[in-house]
Amino acid sequence: MNAHSQCEQAAEIVRGLAGMPGGREVNIIARKYPRGPVGAASSYEQEERSFPLDRLPPQLPISGNMDEIVITLRGELDESQSTVSLLAELNDVVCGLQIGACWDSRVFLHTAARCGHAYQVTVFTDVFGIVPSA
Repeated sequence: MNAHSQCEQAAEIVRGLAGMPGGREVNIIARKYPRGPVGAASSYEQEERSFPLDRLPPQLPISGNMDEIVITLRGELDESQSTVSLLAELNDVVCGLQIGACWDSRVFLHTAARCGHAYQVTVFTDVFGIVPSA
């Protein structure tokens, strides 16, 4: 997968996750790892941005030359929404985008009296499945 298509896919994922029930905020972390011998001009880079879902910019500022992208959606379900339907919707979003095998996801569900049914969905590049660019 080239970095440009990875950036485009990340933007598609963010837009897809924006429609998840109870979603509140999305956080995007993009990383580029050093290449070459120690002390070479290439060094580690990291960009991090967070947006409330109701204020997503039209063009997401994700650099096209990053090796790894992690997208985290935080939200909270109300009593009428089930975690099963949340997982089914996440599956529909990820499968519907046809983003390929270079992305993976995980979900953290937290139910407590003080925080309701909070959840965190993380979609991330599978860095072991990506051939780095030179």
